[in-house]
Amino acid sequence: MLPAALLAATVFAATPASADTAKDYNVFVFNNFTASGSDVQGRLAVGGNATISGYSVGTNLAGSANKAANIVVGGKLTASNGLLFHGSAVAKSLSVSSNFWAPTGTISTGSLPVNFSSEQLRLSALSTTLAAMKTTAGATGGYQWGGYYLNTNASGLSVFNITAVAANNFSLTVTQPGAVVLINVSGTSASFQNMGFSFSGIDASHVLFNFVDATSLTMNGVGFLGSILAPKADVTFNNGNMTGTLIAKSLMGGGEFHLATFQGTLLDPPKPAQAAVPEPSSWTTMILGFGVAGFALRRRRRKYLPA
Repeated sequence: MLPAALLAATVFAATPASADTAKDYNVFVFNNFTASGSDVQGRLAVGGNATISGYSVGTNLAGSANKAANIVVGGKLTASNGLLFHGSAVAKSLSVSSNFWAPTGTISTGSLPVNFSSEQLRLSALSTTLAAMKTTAGATGGYQWGGYYLNTNASGLSVFNITAVAANNFSLTVTQPGAVVLINVSGTSASFQNMGFSFSGIDASHVLFNFVDATSLTMNGVGFLGSILAPKADVTFNNGNMTGTLIAKSLMGGGEFHLATFQGTLLDPPKPAQAAVPEPSSWTTMILGFGVAGFALRRRRRKYLPA
C-alpha cells in the first residue's frame, strides 16, 4: 500500500517559484538601455546591454526592496557615477566603475530573476490581444482642437482606440471611481513632444497605453502620465518625465521615470491551472483503493507460484 505521506507529497507537489514579470518593474526593455543624467525611481530590467552614467535607480523604493535585485541586466551592465539606492544589481557581465555603488546590496553576475525571452513573447501576444478590444460603451471623445480629449462614464475597464497623430494636449476625464483605462494607439510611429497631460478622476497607475504597431516612440519635453506597453518600439526619451511603467523593445535618452507601476490586471501573467485537491472524504477511498489493489496483486502472485 502506498504510504499516506508519499501520497500527499504526490498530490501536493510543490510548484517552482514564479519569476519576476514586467509589471514588477518601473522600466522593462527587451533589448538595450542607454541613459545618462537622470533616474528610474523604481526597478530597472534590461534584456540586452545597459549603459548608464550619472544615473540613479530605486530612489523611491521602500526599505523592503533592499533584499531584491533592482537592476537586472541580461547582457552587460556598464555603469559609472551613479547610485542604486536600494538592493542589488545582477547582470550577465559587468563593467562598473568605483563611483557607481549599491550601499544596501551588491553588484554582481549571477542568475537572473527574469526570463526576458518568455516575457517578450507573452507581452507581444498580449499587446495584440488588447489591441483587438473594441471601444467600450461610455468611452467617448478623440482627436480634436489639436489634442486628444477622452471621457468615460463607465465603471470597471474602459477601452479607447485612437490613432497616433501629433498633438499639443492629452486630456482624460473619468467619472466613476476605481476605473481602469486602456488606450490602444495604432500607427507604426508615435511622438509625444512639448505637450501637456491632464487626468481627472483617475491617476497614472490605472491607465495603460498599448502601442501595438509602433516600432518607434519619441518622448521629448513632456510629462507623460500612464504606463506604456510598446513591445516592438525603440523608445527615444530625450527629456521630461514619465509617471508609470514603460515596457518596450529598447530605450535611449535622459528622461526621468517616476514610480507609479500599473495597478490594473491587464499586464498580469495568466494564473497557472491548479490541480484539483480531493475532498477529505475521498482520501479514505483512495488509500483503501491502493490497499485493495496491492492485496489483489499479492493474491495473483501466490496463485501462480510453483508447487
